[in-house]
Amino acid sequence: MAPIRRSKYYCGLSTSNGICSGGTEHHDYDDTKNEEEEKYIRKIQELVNEKMELFTPKENEFCEKIKKKKIKPNKRPARMSSVEEDYWNKRLRNIINHKQVVPLVYNDVTKRLKKFIENEMNGSEINVLIQKHITESDTRRNLNRLNMPMLQVLTHDFLTEDEKHYLDMNMEIEVPLVGPNLRMYEELMDLKVWSMSSSKNYVLKRCWFDFWEKNEVDLKEGELIQVWSFRIENRLCFAIACVNKPVTNMKVEN
Repeated sequence: MAPIRRSKYYCGLSTSNGICSGGTEHHDYDDTKNEEEEKYIRKIQELVNEKMELFTPKENEFCEKIKKKKIKPNKRPARMSSVEEDYWNKRLRNIINHKQVVPLVYNDVTKRLKKFIENEMNGSEINVLIQKHITESDTRRNLNRLNMPMLQVLTHDFLTEDEKHYLDMNMEIEVPLVGPNLRMYEELMDLKVWSMSSSKNYVLKRCWFDFWEKNEVDLKEGELIQVWSFRIENRLCFAIACVNKPVTNMKVEN
C-alpha cells in the first residue's frame, strides 16, 4: 500500500511557523479505517489459500503434473479424484466435439440392407446405431470384439428397459448378426457393455473374431461401416453394412 501523504492548505499568507494569519491550517488525516480493512482482506485471503492447500493437495499435484507434462495427456489414470474425473470428461468431450465427423452415408448399400431386413427377414424397429471405421483393435484375436463407443452411438432407444437392466447388471444379451453380404452368421454374438479407461462402450463379442476372419475382405482395418439394430418377433438383432462396397451375395444362411 502506498504511504498516505500529509498536505497543508493555507487560506491566507503563510508564515514561518506554517500558520496563516486569519486562516486555519488543514491536514489530510490518515485513512486508518481503509488500511485496516485491507489488512483484514489480505489475512482472509491467506487463510483461504492455506485451507485450499489442505483440502485439495491431490488436485493441486495433479494440475502441476499436467503443467509439467509428467503424465501422458492422453492416458487416463485408473483412479481419479472428482476434479481429475471432471478434467478427463471435459477433455474427452472436447476431442469428440473437435473431431471431424463423417456425414452419415445413405446410398444403394444402405437402401438394400433396409429392404432386405424388412422384406426378407420381416424385421422392424430398424435403427442405425453407429457409423465408424474398423480399427486395428477390432481385428485383434485376443480382444475378440467389435467396439462401439457409447458417445458415438446415435441412439440408445434400440434397447428395451429389461435389456438395459441386463446390461447394467453386467450381463450379456445373445444377438444374431447379419454380415456385410446379407448373410446371417451361423453363431450368435454377445452384446455387452464394457467400461474402459476413457468411456463406456457397447461391444459385440464371443464369436466376433471368427466372423471378422470370414468377412475380412470387406472388414479390413479402416473400412467405413454402419452397425444397425432391428427386431424379429421382438428379438434384438444386428447387421453390419460396408457402406463403400456393393453387396455381392444376398443368400441367407440358415
